[in-house]
Amino acid sequence: MPNKLLGQNFLTNKKVSSSIVAQLGMKANDIIVEIGPGHGALTVPLLKQCESLGCRVVAIEKDLVLANKLMGLEKDGQSFNLIKGDALVVLPALAEEFSPKPYKLIGNIPYYITGQLLRILSELQKKPELIVLMVQREVADRLMAKPPKNNLLAAITQGWSAIERPLKVSRRNFKPAPKVDSAVIKLIPNKIISDSDWPKYVDVCKMAFRQPRKTLYNNLSAGLGSGNLKDHLDSIFNKLGWDKKLRPAFLGVSDLLSLAKLIARYRS
Repeated sequence: MPNKLLGQNFLTNKKVSSSIVAQLGMKANDIIVEIGPGHGALTVPLLKQCESLGCRVVAIEKDLVLANKLMGLEKDGQSFNLIKGDALVVLPALAEEFSPKPYKLIGNIPYYITGQLLRILSELQKKPELIVLMVQREVADRLMAKPPKNNLLAAITQGWSAIERPLKVSRRNFKPAPKVDSAVIKLIPNKIISDSDWPKYVDVCKMAFRQPRKTLYNNLSAGLGSGNLKDHLDSIFNKLGWDKKLRPAFLGVSDLLSLAKLIARYRS
């Protein structure tokens, strides 16, 4: 039985499972981390490909009942490791363990951990080279947003990765069926924002989208408080050539990064 507290909806369509695994583009000796393997809908096709490619699969399962059942997938000579634990806790240490070797990440994740997982991935010093996740379709739409319909989730996630949405998955492919449809997203981490600029960028994104329907100027004024920096907002907007009526949804990654660097300059 699914554990409702863990938000479990199990994928049952084998064709869909194979299509999701195919998004990894597995190569010889790849290291694959799977989050929430459940009944093994993705694990089984992953291991099947591993037989010919010599890959290693590391699965992280929080549900101990399911984890114990998955132990039966282990075979002699096959590189399959199961970690019983919370992926949100385990993943950072696991990423460091793999370093400097590259690894890929895949998972049909519970909807309620999507935001937390993306935040953890954004903070990893050693990110996966490719991430394939099944998420709520509405979340996928938000992640893919561009100006003039940008949002906080998209701005931060697109700040560290390119995003694709190769598959849409109907709720009918799950048991029990969730109330919404799903989508598969591919995240390809990049370095368009340096490690030193990243905290500034995230800080500015949070201020900018503080209240999305308000103007950027008002959101920044509220976020900067009553310090001297607030007095320089007019100069910052003039340098960027922005109108005070501009709304945050019209800003892309490069705009927000320019804003973050200017604010940091005035702070120093």
